[in-house]
Amino acid sequence: TTTLDLTDVRFTKGIDFDFPEGTSIAANAYGLLVSSKAAMETRYGANLPILGEWPGNFSLSNGGERVKLSFGAGNAILDFRYDDAEPWPVTTDGEGFSLVAGAPETITDDAYNDASSWRASLTMGGSPGAAEGDGGPDPEPTAFADWLASHGLTDPNGDPDQDGITHFGSYAMAIDLLGDGEASRLALPALESDTNTLRVRQRAAGVTATLEWSDNLQTWMTSQIVPAAPITNADSSVTLAFPLGKERDRYWRIRFSEAP
Repeated sequence: TTTLDLTDVRFTKGIDFDFPEGTSIAANAYGLLVSSKAAMETRYGANLPILGEWPGNFSLSNGGERVKLSFGAGNAILDFRYDDAEPWPVTTDGEGFSLVAGAPETITDDAYNDASSWRASLTMGGSPGAAEGDGGPDPEPTAFADWLASHGLTDPNGDPDQDGITHFGSYAMAIDLLGDGEASRLALPALESDTNTLRVRQRAAGVTATLEWSDNLQTWMTSQIVPAAPITNADSSVTLAFPLGKERDRYWRIRFSEAP
């Protein structure tokens, strides 16, 4: 309920950055600290709540490192280490997902060192400067088990209409949110089209969508292609577009998985 004054707050491990005097963040708001404002705005659009840019000679390690946020002369506000190997979420290591605190309002300070306190973002690209799932009301439960129960279902792999899409697939791709008369094919990945798009449920807790490629339909590799900024739809889904470019002569697929 209180606007926070970030004067004398600084990062002293991971990156080196002092918030300028007078910097503040409103209650329930978000702020971004970035390496390049221009790059962020090119990737995610303008009007991001960017509070500052850290010096160009610093970067956060892809392999994990210690991060410390301090007040004054080193009094720790947060001090923890993150990693990129199991049991930490591995889809955040080069696959386009952000590393997100699972429930920051309940995590104690020392628990940030625990991999179980973190998860991958709900969609590739993350949600910089906003809460995950912002963009409109979602009447559906976020957990897949709750979704199954709310629809009177028990088998996650059930496919009663024999359309090749399981209950889990319908949940992940938000097919059930389509209006009456809309074909479910509208929600399926369209990697063979000019748009190369994928539609996913905006608040599908614990679900990840991974782009994979193959030259022989036998061995599949995780693609390093990151989708463009997600487009929020009116039905609480988001559309992701993949810039496949000249690599489109490969075989492509989307693999949905649910976190244990």
